[in-house]
Amino acid sequence: MVPVSQGGCVILYNKSELGHAFTYAGGSATVSFSTTASYSIEVPAEAQSWLSYTLDEENRTITFNVAASADKTPRGAAVKVTAGKKTIYYHLGEYELKDIAGKWRVSFVDGDDSTLAGEIEVVQDEEEPTIFYLSGISNFFDLPLIYNGEALLTMGGLNLGTYAGRYNIYTVTLSEGGYVSWDMSTQYVAYPSSINGKFALVFGDNGSWDGDVVNGIAYWAFSGAAGTGSAGWLEKFNALTLSK
Repeated sequence: MVPVSQGGCVILYNKSELGHAFTYAGGSATVSFSTTASYSIEVPAEAQSWLSYTLDEENRTITFNVAASADKTPRGAAVKVTAGKKTIYYHLGEYELKDIAGKWRVSFVDGDDSTLAGEIEVVQDEEEPTIFYLSGISNFFDLPLIYNGEALLTMGGLNLGTYAGRYNIYTVTLSEGGYVSWDMSTQYVAYPSSINGKFALVFGDNGSWDGDVVNGIAYWAFSGAAGTGSAGWLEKFNALTLSK
């Protein structure tokens, strides 16, 4: 739980619960939320036919309900929750394996804190259909992604290859606390949402890093195996989003 105090009000919510992905069968997700301030919950008008919520003030939770999709096309929404001067967004929706490959628009914050955006292609692996690559996101290596049956994600500890003939490059997850992890259990997950009326995947935390919050992925150089002889980052991708 994250206690946030602004303007004399307190808001309690869990950052690992800000995203939820569903298959076309739909489903529900219950998140922790309470505040001492007056608040509002706004479901975008275009999503109200398939996305609803139930507020349980006694148990301090919000339950989001996502209806099954009859036409089986990807859809997402960003639910705006405002309490006092604080605003948070919950990203929810539906997509499946068949929706991932193809052209997307990418946006991310790089290691110099600059926001970069452009067209990109998500390429499906020829032998393993649940593995994809963000082709062209970097001048060095494509970013591997895995579909786990519910959501697309990347993780720490993936060996990308060698750089400058002497460094082994691995993916590492980045945390809000300023740490990095090459543990493959730490994940950066793509949650369905909507950006400017377009279907989007917003990458975020899923609670996989105990005691911290994953907020990005990076390419990290090591002189040996992951965790041995750290030489620093080669590329960073914070606030990663895809839209189409």
